[in-house]
Amino acid sequence: MILFRIKTRLLSFAIWLIVAIFSMGFADDARENVLSTNHPPSAEALLAQVRSSIPQETLRLKGKLMKGERIGRLEQAYLIEALLELGKNPPSALYILSDAFGTPIARLTVIRPPGRAPEFRYEHGQPLRPATTPDMNQPIEGTELTWNDLSLSYLWWPDGSMAGHDNIRGRDCYVVELPVQTQPGKPPPTDVVPKGTKKSPPYPSDAVASVRLWIDDHLIVLIQLEEYDAEGKLMRRLSVKNFKKIADLWMVKNMDIRRYPSRHRTQIRIEEVISVTASNTPADVDLDE
Repeated sequence: MILFRIKTRLLSFAIWLIVAIFSMGFADDARENVLSTNHPPSAEALLAQVRSSIPQETLRLKGKLMKGERIGRLEQAYLIEALLELGKNPPSALYILSDAFGTPIARLTVIRPPGRAPEFRYEHGQPLRPATTPDMNQPIEGTELTWNDLSLSYLWWPDGSMAGHDNIRGRDCYVVELPVQTQPGKPPPTDVVPKGTKKSPPYPSDAVASVRLWIDDHLIVLIQLEEYDAEGKLMRRLSVKNFKKIADLWMVKNMDIRRYPSRHRTQIRIEEVISVTASNTPADVDLDE
């Protein structure tokens, strides 16, 4: 999930329980850190700046996963919870998916030792038992959400490239393209098919081959994410709809995830965020799109 924290005059990007995305009324400090020259930043520098804005205090988040048709009423599918301890050494995050009655059915712990590949610990079932870490790119329990969304793993992926500039919902954005990570900490296959030869492509026809991130060039935060197959066809889009303020934290209130060409969608609704290391009392203030 994606959060925003006011530090002095700066609204920083804070990690969502999911993923990242945003709008309006923030200071220029983050932009100045990245845009130190008149040239666009590299993808690596841009993602590093987004990561550097993540707050260090311990945060606990709670929300719901809703799913349904592209147009129409959404039904509650699951409850979600996250414990973010990004100020620890090494930083860690715990994500829990529960059924509608609050019984956990899946739990993922992500530990990010500095300079090393992330470590994943996964549990599944009722009761929870240790299990093999699933494909982080695949949908979770029949929704459109993935574990990569929940853990914001995209912000740590290597080998990104700048793919241009775009305007999304009135916001000017840098576009970053990333080759997909097919397994935790491992790069995707990079087979090259020579012209005139026949060879199986490195990705199956239904697999995600690349990811594009739209990063607001003023706020330096993620506002949209899209996944593409090996032929460049859009497979999935994640976008934030509006925000909510709790004490000094700005968080995503509603975020839509749609898979194409399916007519189904999943919506993340964040209902509570608590700074475990702060003494602030939560107070809600809605921000429309």
